[in-house]
Amino acid sequence: MVLRRKRNPLFTIAALAVGVAVILSGCAAEEDVEASGSPSPSPTVSPSPSPTPSPSPSPTPSPTEEQEPEPTQDDTDGRPQASNPRGYDIDTPSSITVVVSKTRPLLDVEYEPETVPSTVHSVNGQPLHPDANEALAAMNRDVTAATGTGFVLCSGYRSYWYQHDVYNNFVNSHGQEAADRTSARPGHSEHQLGLAADIMGEGQGCALGDAYTNTASGQWVNENAWQYGFILRYPDGLQGIVGYHYEPWHWRYVGEDVARDMHEGGYDTLEEYFGLPNAPDYL
Repeated sequence: MVLRRKRNPLFTIAALAVGVAVILSGCAAEEDVEASGSPSPSPTVSPSPSPTPSPSPSPTPSPTEEQEPEPTQDDTDGRPQASNPRGYDIDTPSSITVVVSKTRPLLDVEYEPETVPSTVHSVNGQPLHPDANEALAAMNRDVTAATGTGFVLCSGYRSYWYQHDVYNNFVNSHGQEAADRTSARPGHSEHQLGLAADIMGEGQGCALGDAYTNTASGQWVNENAWQYGFILRYPDGLQGIVGYHYEPWHWRYVGEDVARDMHEGGYDTLEEYFGLPNAPDYL
């Protein structure tokens, strides 16, 4: 006869509870795999990156270190502006160093200068600025003493309206393109300053040309005019700078200081001397 040991009811119940828990745990694990498609990997701890030093900002230059661009035009009238390192007044119409050209009309286009009757014989009776007149008379006295003959004044001061008629006559006779090569438009003429003198030799009349330059008197003037404050305004071969064909008769008074400085420095034109752009055509 085999004796059977009775099971403890509490032990049986505990065993059953453990089995159920195991089964439920397995089901939960299967649901997690299906939901994510793969088992979730164990998290890994990324190493902390080494700190990177922040770059130092580039220093911002102070306003005094920056170079401001040089203006290329005058703020008042749109004309090209000169660098003019010598500081002469080249804008005021009454200044003896004012620069008038195709690109630089007079600020007052109808400006009328102070004038006096020309001491040198004026064929057309035209006057001159007092300073130009005094210098021209001195030069005529000296060239006459040196060579035996002097010159006459063929053209001096011409008003805005006088120049208006002169220019329009050229246009009507030769067309505007040809007129612009040989005659200034009103408001652009040096003759309106009273500082320009067109001269020819005594007895040669006033058919303007190079006849006077071929005489001893004319050659003396070419060599010495700077000592009296005059420059040849429109030299040979420089039309691209001054805007006009060679005019061996057209002398411009700029004062002895500027004329001497240009002579000694080898400057042929006011544009070059004052640092102005070339003025071959009207703006």
